[in-house]
Amino acid sequence: MDHKIELGVKGIWKNMDVIFSEIVKENKEIKNLKEALAQRNGNDMQAKMDLGRKVKKALDEKKEKQAEEIAARLRRTSYEHKLNNTICDEMFINAAFLLDKGREKEFDNIMEDLGDEYKDRIKFMYAGPLPVFNFVNIVIYPEEWEK
Repeated sequence: MDHKIELGVKGIWKNMDVIFSEIVKENKEIKNLKEALAQRNGNDMQAKMDLGRKVKKALDEKKEKQAEEIAARLRRTSYEHKLNNTICDEMFINAAFLLDKGREKEFDNIMEDLGDEYKDRIKFMYAGPLPVFNFVNIVIYPEEWEK
């Protein structure tokens, strides 16, 4: 880990209404379920639950696709990367990138480009350099007398 740093990147969609509209446009089954539910004045609880499950699955797939798109651009400069769990529907990426200290400016430039490209759609949170916590596993075994 000599001469390596960790940089953290989180991406949050700014407007979830736009994201959900895209999901409806991209998925005919969700669109049809939503229209059928609207015709029944939203009174069918089973249909609501089915629609909710399908929207959740489609949202997870959209998050995964967007995260991969962003990670692919950033990992060109990194030695290794790790995708961590996201904490809300709006957050689609929570990643850590391990890179050589000399490539930090290159990474910064890519982040600037991403920020400009997605300025109306995504809020990026970018932190670093950080200690390489996401890329080190320390195992501590108890001494005999501690067992």
